[in-house]
Amino acid sequence: MGSSFGRQYWLFKIQESRYLFWGMCHKACSPGGLNLDQKPKVISEAIVDALCQINSILQDKEKLATRYGLKRVDDVLPPAVSLIRRESERQQNMVTRLHRGSSLLQKMQWVVRDHGKFAELTQQLTGLIDTLHEMLPVPSGTWVDDAITAQTLADTLINAGGVQPNGAALSLPTPPSGDLPGLRDSIAAFALATNREEVENSTSVQLPAAPRFLIDVQGLAIQDQRVIRNTAPELRAWARPIYVDPLSRHDILLIEWREYDLGRGQQSKVDLQRRLEALVKMLRERPRSDSFRVFDCLGYFIDSTAPRFGLTFGLPSDYSLGRDPAPMSLFEVLSGYPNNPPYLGDRFRLAYLLAESLHALHSTCWLHKSICSRNILLFRRNQQAVQGILCRPVSLENPYFTGFALSRPDEPASDSSLTAPLEEVAIYRHKDVQGSGGRAISKYRAIYDIYSLGMVLLEIGTWRTMASVCPRHPPPGYDFLEFLLKDVVPTLGVGMGENYMNVVRKCLEGSLGNLAGFDKTEYDNMTYKDNVRQALLWEVVNVLRECRV
Repeated sequence: MGSSFGRQYWLFKIQESRYLFWGMCHKACSPGGLNLDQKPKVISEAIVDALCQINSILQDKEKLATRYGLKRVDDVLPPAVSLIRRESERQQNMVTRLHRGSSLLQKMQWVVRDHGKFAELTQQLTGLIDTLHEMLPVPSGTWVDDAITAQTLADTLINAGGVQPNGAALSLPTPPSGDLPGLRDSIAAFALATNREEVENSTSVQLPAAPRFLIDVQGLAIQDQRVIRNTAPELRAWARPIYVDPLSRHDILLIEWREYDLGRGQQSKVDLQRRLEALVKMLRERPRSDSFRVFDCLGYFIDSTAPRFGLTFGLPSDYSLGRDPAPMSLFEVLSGYPNNPPYLGDRFRLAYLLAESLHALHSTCWLHKSICSRNILLFRRNQQAVQGILCRPVSLENPYFTGFALSRPDEPASDSSLTAPLEEVAIYRHKDVQGSGGRAISKYRAIYDIYSLGMVLLEIGTWRTMASVCPRHPPPGYDFLEFLLKDVVPTLGVGMGENYMNVVRKCLEGSLGNLAGFDKTEYDNMTYKDNVRQALLWEVVNVLRECRV
């Protein structure tokens, strides 16, 4: 056997591990364990079809011999006890479990006559097992994390070239039983010491690393709009936890949707999942500056009803859905109370907090990419009157940035999506990254986040949404930015003051003083990026801090 077969063998073993743990999770070998009655018909049919096809492939000896190039050596008697049940009770070394402990391996007492056909078998099983995990995901938990770690070890052996030419797997130092951190350390050391050239040059789909922040979608109950009002279902949803787990400490959860394009292949989904893993890690880092105004990020899940991920956040611990009204977006407040603007001091503070929060995000070397008033959440007041004085219907004291689903690292190597954003978001974007009218989309940079911030600051100053200012059917050649700078921004001087007006103008024009002298060839230069952050701090955040009534 050559190295190519060794790789296919390990890929087969990975799918074996995934299939085994999927069955363990859903009690597929227990009477009445796999109950699909509560699932939509299309999902239950897909699951049953995948299971039938897997069973057909592995039990049809003639097909294994003719179609997949295997030659049976001898028959292996079936074990008396369910191997899946035995595996669920076994807590010994995870590598041993991966090598020896499943029913698929019992059927692999074969000699490979045709390596190409064997690769076809592995590919077909991978697609079917992917379907099972997509339609009925496994829940999170310690034993599932252990299974994923074992799968990661096998994946690492493949990616690191850890199969010798004769097909024998290289040995790793065996950590103490149950010492998964030690296992991970061994994997990392082994990967660093091994030549990765073959895998890096491969055009095949690269399997993702074991996900750290993947949430069990079955533990969430997405709320209907009749239960919790949601004016932006294309951007977000509300959910409540079902089980008693770490999610249940939150009364209500915020879900931000991030779609992926099935037409671009599996690799695009894998790449997006890697980015979400990095994004969640950044949002969960502690200690976190109080100026970074975001909800606690709990992780993400793979939606079973549409090709999308759900980025999951917990609302503040003192919020109760039964007691408090649902949060409203700044866009809803602007649209719902156009003739009841908040006090000037409250608007100044809101503008300052949002600018400060964007600076905190950029300091982590991430870009937001979806700044708009729909992605800023505010909390409504419970009582409308205090000591006979009418209170504003919505408090501006505690704003939160949302809409992180499109976020990406501000790094030259990080891919920038060239897909046009939703219309509700596009109006807040600079024309270079708007994609309207079929216009090419430039690579996204921090200065475009600052432009979007300027649009929100303009809304706060005029107390009007951009949608109400922009004509529904603009004439050919209409320049919205030119109109704003000429006819709308100057009106801020009277109501909000000259300093506020100048801040908005600088954000929209990109005319921050620190950026003078840089050209397009330097946009990926760290010096330029540092100057963008410094300009945001000194010419926007600090100026807004000093705006007072």
